[in-house]
Amino acid sequence: MVVVWRCGDRIPTPAFSFAAAAMTSLHKQLRKRGSGLTVLYSADDSERSAAAAVAAHAARLGASTVVVDCAEEAGDAAATYVRVALGEDAKAVEVVGVQDDTLFTHAQALSLMSDSQAGDDAKVLRWASFLKAAAELPPPLAPAPPPATLPPPPPNTAFGKKLRGLPADSAWWGVPTLDGWLKLTGAPISEEGGQQLAREAGERAVSGGRPGFGVKNLGQRKGAGNDADGRAAPPPAYISPYLRWGVLSARQADAAG
Repeated sequence: MVVVWRCGDRIPTPAFSFAAAAMTSLHKQLRKRGSGLTVLYSADDSERSAAAAVAAHAARLGASTVVVDCAEEAGDAAATYVRVALGEDAKAVEVVGVQDDTLFTHAQALSLMSDSQAGDDAKVLRWASFLKAAAELPPPLAPAPPPATLPPPPPNTAFGKKLRGLPADSAWWGVPTLDGWLKLTGAPISEEGGQQLAREAGERAVSGGRPGFGVKNLGQRKGAGNDADGRAAPPPAYISPYLRWGVLSARQADAAG
């Protein structure tokens, strides 16, 4: 498994300090299963540079298949960027794009946006309209079961010596951010921690055998702090960064209630 780090040898923001901790956790979990995480470094923070780093790594390994996460800004174009970066090698490599950052496929998400634009500016999304349209779609498929075995890490690869922890210049914000998050949630920055928070939030959101929020109120500001009956809303789930950095998938959160 490969991830591209686009921030050089630094961790520039508190959000990325969470991402670095999540990568470390994932690497440890994969190592327990005989595999591991390889960290690549791109020339800059663009999608094309990330694709070039992946293509170069695939070429070095002689890979026959590359599976690309299309959940970032480039969307389905991410796989195309990798094919272009492979050049002549693309003829011998199958590049597959997948997306799992939402409960919907990329095509479904785009179809929901057409009725959610605000005014004359096509770049403004009316979030409430998007959520209501999404709620009318048929239920998503259940999460796939985890694989029984994982492939061993490729030879001559490592987790990334330049990213073993928070850099010294982040001590005044990075360490307090992570420590504060752990104290606030009581859950580790790991897949298990994210699932724990999702389960607890799902249990709190059900009262008297019914969900704490009504679908018709999704995204509405009026009464957003309460459910349809005016009862106090459940406390925050605190799973946003777990979803943002892929520690917890949307399907896992949905399955947890």
